[in-house]
Amino acid sequence: GVSLKVYPADTDAKAILDGGCDACFITSGPGKPETYAKQVETVRALMSAKPCMGIALGHQLMVLAAGGEVKPLTYGHHGSNLPVKDIDHNTCYVTAQHVGYTVDADKLPKGARITHVNSNDGTIEGLAYEGGVSRSVQFYPDAGRGLYKSVDLYDEFIAALRSAK
Repeated sequence: GVSLKVYPADTDAKAILDGGCDACFITSGPGKPETYAKQVETVRALMSAKPCMGIALGHQLMVLAAGGEVKPLTYGHHGSNLPVKDIDHNTCYVTAQHVGYTVDADKLPKGARITHVNSNDGTIEGLAYEGGVSRSVQFYPDAGRGLYKSVDLYDEFIAALRSAK
């Protein structure tokens, strides 16, 4: 029940917002989050104008855009069997990840609430942002293996958008 318009990573916020979106989805990509200064500024503008959801690098860019910090993981999270606890639903997902950074727990964005943690090392895997609709996760919700319900995160985001309208 939604439509999607895809923009290249170097598109500025004005062009995206002029496209008439109700929300923004910040996807993943390669590299170190701190090298994406232009995209962080774009994400900051998008987050101030529309509800946003981010995954993997998109999660990290949202953290930086909201004033938090990220730091390198010692070994990274790589694979398709990484357990993540969903704090809000008191359940665990088997997730797929390929990331080398995590949110710095001592430097969370103001108003952010932790929603997911890595069951192996306790690192932050998900946040809900001030205002309640915007959220981001470190893992790929639709790429896990086994019995999992993390794709419900997309449905929950869409439901929150509809409720907020």
